[in-house]
Amino acid sequence: MVQEANTTQHFSLEEVSRHNGKIEKAVWLVIKGSLYDVSDYLDKHPGGRDIIEEHAGKDATKHFFNIGHSSEAMNYLKAFKIGEVAEEKLDSKQHHNVKNDKKPKQSFLSLVTCGLMS
Repeated sequence: MVQEANTTQHFSLEEVSRHNGKIEKAVWLVIKGSLYDVSDYLDKHPGGRDIIEEHAGKDATKHFFNIGHSSEAMNYLKAFKIGEVAEEKLDSKQHHNVKNDKKPKQSFLSLVTCGLMS
């Protein structure tokens, strides 16, 4: 981990990968270059903890946006931010090709479990 004085902490993907709930107890996700510790959210996630654990310790950008999370979910995620992953360490293809203007693929189950349908 590289830490700059009074600024955002930066982590390597190697360090992130250890925080997968197995090697290290904490569960971290990378979304668009930002790092989130979602350990305390696992049991609160409307879609269940399994889907988060599947992407624990990885760059989950593509999955996060493809599942169809709302802007409210993105705002909620901000509370879990712990730092950034060095840009050169990210899968730049995955990181830069996510477009919020694309209609996400959604299954009926994902709509119901994430509270997008009642």
